[in-house]
Parts: sequence; C-alpha cells; structure tokens
Amino acid sequence: MIKWLAKAEPLVLLWLILIVCGLALSPVMMSIGTIGLTIQWLMDAGFGRIKPWLFITFSGARNWIVLYLLFAVGMLWSDNWTYGLHDLKTKLPLLLLPMTMPAYLVEFKKHDRQKVEWAFVLAVFISAMVSFLLVHNWMPFADLLTSKKLHLAKIREYSVFTSHVRMGLFVSLALALLWAKKKDRLFLKITSWGLSIFLLYYLILIESATGLALSLLTGFLFILRYFKLRFPVKIRWVMGIGIIGFITSSVIYIRHEYALYVTPKGNQEISEVKTPDGNIYEHSPQILQMENGNYVHRFICWQELEKEWPNRSSLDFKGKDYSGGELKYTIIRYLSSKGWHKDGATLTQLSNEEIKEIENGLPNYQYAQMNGLNRRLDRLFFEYHMLTLGYSPNGHSLFQRLIYWINAYHIIGDHFLMGVGTGDVQDAIAAQYQIDDHGLEKEYQLRTHNQYLTLWISIGLLGMLFGILLCIQMIKSARRYSLVAFIYTMIVLISFFTEDTLETQAGVTFVGFFSAWWLGAPLWTSEKWRPTAG
Repeated sequence: MIKWLAKAEPLVLLWLILIVCGLALSPVMMSIGTIGLTIQWLMDAGFGRIKPWLFITFSGARNWIVLYLLFAVGMLWSDNWTYGLHDLKTKLPLLLLPMTMPAYLVEFKKHDRQKVEWAFVLAVFISAMVSFLLVHNWMPFADLLTSKKLHLAKIREYSVFTSHVRMGLFVSLALALLWAKKKDRLFLKITSWGLSIFLLYYLILIESATGLALSLLTGFLFILRYFKLRFPVKIRWVMGIGIIGFITSSVIYIRHEYALYVTPKGNQEISEVKTPDGNIYEHSPQILQMENGNYVHRFICWQELEKEWPNRSSLDFKGKDYSGGELKYTIIRYLSSKGWHKDGATLTQLSNEEIKEIENGLPNYQYAQMNGLNRRLDRLFFEYHMLTLGYSPNGHSLFQRLIYWINAYHIIGDHFLMGVGTGDVQDAIAAQYQIDDHGLEKEYQLRTHNQYLTLWISIGLLGMLFGILLCIQMIKSARRYSLVAFIYTMIVLISFFTEDTLETQAGVTFVGFFSAWWLGAPLWTSEKWRPTAG
C-alpha cells in the first residue's frame, strides 16, 4: 500500500495544487481538483490501495462530514427542494475533501506539503497583483478579465477572480504560511518580506477590514510565540503591556477621529439667502449629515446644479452614478466635502478630474488621495453617524448587517428547535423581509452574513449545538498541531461572525481543504515541520 501511495502521490499533488490555486484564481480549477481527487480516491479504495476510512479517526475531518450530513437531513422538512439540492451541491467540498484527503496525507512527504502551501501563496499573490494592476490601469487585456466597468468608489470589485471577502481570508492565511516558513537563505527572506508587504498593502487597497483584522491577529500570535520562545517571563510581561498599550491607543485614536468627524467646522450659520446668480438657496438645518465637518443639506440650489451639470457631464443629473448611488446626492456631498456652497458657480469650478470622481461615485474629494484604510475608516464613520441620525440603511454595510441579524433573530424565534430546513433558508429570509424590510431596498435584502445564525436557521438548535462542539474541537486540535493550524482555525471561526463562509464554493472549499490539510492527518505529520522561531 505504501508503495502504491508513493506512485499515486504526483497525481494527488496535482489535484491538491489545482484546488489551492483555484481558491484565489478559478472556480473551474477548484472543481477539477476536487472531482479528480474524489475519482482517484474511489478507484484506490475500490482496489484496496488506500484506507478510505481514515477520515473517521480525525475529528478535524470527521466533524465537517457530519455537519454536511446534518444539512442533508435538513432537507426532510424543507419544501423548496430545488434550492436545497443546489445548496447541498455547493457544500459538496465540505463532504468530499475531508473524506478523501486523510487517506493520502498520512504518507505525504514534507517537500510535497511545502509545494502545495507555496502554490497557495503564489495563487493569492497573483490574484492580488491583478487587482493592483487593474486599480492603477496597468493591466493589459483588462476587458478579458471582467465585463464590469470598475470604479474607485467600488474598490472591492477589483478583486475579479473571487470575492474580496474570501480574498481577505486567503491573504491572512498566506501571510501566516509566509511567516512560518523556515528562511535559511537570503532569497527566501527577501521574498517573504516582499510578499508580506505587498499583501498587506493589497488589504489596505481593497479596504478589507476583516482581512486586516485577521492579519493583525496573525502577526500578534507570531510575535507572542517568538517572545515566548526567545525571552524570559519579564520581557514577555513588557511585551504584553506594550500590546495592551497599542490596542488602547488605537481605540482612543479612533474615538478621537470620530469626534472630529462629527464636529462641524467653523461658522455654518444660514446667513446667505441667494446664490451669486440671484437664485434662492435651499436649507434643511434639521438634517445633520456632514462631509469633512461641513453640513451637506445647507446652501443648495438644485435649479442651478441641474442646469449646469449637463455642461460638465453626460450622466443624467437625476440618475445614478457609476457606483449605483443617486448622482445628485453624490454631487452635493462632494461639494460639501470641499466646504463649498452647492450652486452653479461652484460646480463650474470643479476640474474635469473631479467631475470624473463624482461620476464614479466618490462622495468626498479626499477619497481619491486617501489610502484604502483611511477611506474605509471614513466610510465607517459616515455609516455610524447616519445610523445615529436614523437615516436609510441602504448601501451601508454596517447598517445592513444589523438588519440581517435582526431578521435572523426573528426567524430563529419562529423555528427555534428544527430550523426552517436546508432548502427553505432563502424563502424564510425573503418572507421575513415581507413582514419588515426595515427600509431596505430589494437589492440590499440579503442573507444573514453570519454563518452561526445561518446554521441555526437551516437545521435548528441541534445544528447550532453541533456547530459549537465543532468549533471547540477545532480549537483543541489546532493547538496540538501547529501555530499555523491554530491561526487557520481562528480565521475560519472569526469569519463565521461576519460572513456566510459556507454558502459559496470558495468558502466551503477553503474550509474543507485546510481543515483536512492540518486537522485531518496524524499529529506527527504536522509536528515534523512545526514552524520554528526566527
């Protein structure tokens, strides 16, 4: 059997590399790799060449298979079998990868494991590099990669191969792999540092708050481990105090920046009644929306703006900008961000480049110069401020998630024990929006964006309790395997709070593959190349 595994290893390696590269680059590659591996596993099991039951012995693989079977059982009380079968099809990697991979990983050589992990890092880098080139208009044949017209206001759409959310998870894990690799040559050190800096820059570029938070957690765990191995207890205490100080300073800084954000600039009393052309200004002092400390709904002359706009742009003044927002409100927000009145005279002062920024949906003139992190922070301030003022949640991710979770809470309350069934999740969510849409327009009426809540909605209390057990066992197993395995586990479990990670092919393949990779093989396979300090 061992001899056969040695012969089969190159083909298995091909399937695994296709899967990990497909995560960041191509769903087709993921599918080919998964199907190829499954067919080979079935053939090898049929001829007695492998031990197909090995997955049973590893909780890191076994538990995901059980979870998939629970989703399958959830079809018994579902009415919408069409949706349910589609959902089970999407989740198939959660069954197939943990079932097939352990049979081969028991004899997988160290250098082959390194090849797979480096292939994943390289694929993530290529995907990030394409996004970087697209943002800066340096990508040749860009039209072949995407049919969408990309705009800075929707920076996340520049992640063309997979969702920016998934890319945030992939980058965090790629960084962990880079930092864990032994770097005994100068070339490897330079490559590792270069890739790390670029990938962190990429997360800032696409405004991936989740990816940045997970990458910071990854860095923190590596620093903690480094100090634990290299320094005495007193130095570790100093490091701990330093980390607490950093976190505290960050919180104070954010609070200070938000306080500045909501503080009006200068004297904005309504003292002028007419524009330079003699038309009447419109004022709504009860609306406290601001841009850069300037009230948006004061000193507006819609008549002049509508008259002058066709001289500057071909877009319909009463239509949408390229990012999908109402153009006229993008215009007044942009002019407000400069501290200007909103009339024909100020509109004529804008440069052609600034007009393009408005067309692309940028509501603030500073956004074009801001880095992604500051731009994202400013948008979060805006969303939170609008939330406190009681405005529409449409298009604001922070608002919308709160509504998604509230809807999930109501659905769980009505189907506490059994859930609605695997096939009826989408129907139940749509029905809840019919009862109370909280002001959300149809295009924003989405799923829960929380995998734990989705699990409860789907298969009820039993599913949720099993999910908690699965999380606990993952953490316990990962701590015994390696630091990277533990970081991967944290990435997955934290992502479940803000995303429906298991509802997309990339998400379930990511979870199914790496759970089997680290937690679905004997302990020694991970211990043999546990990352060393330095």
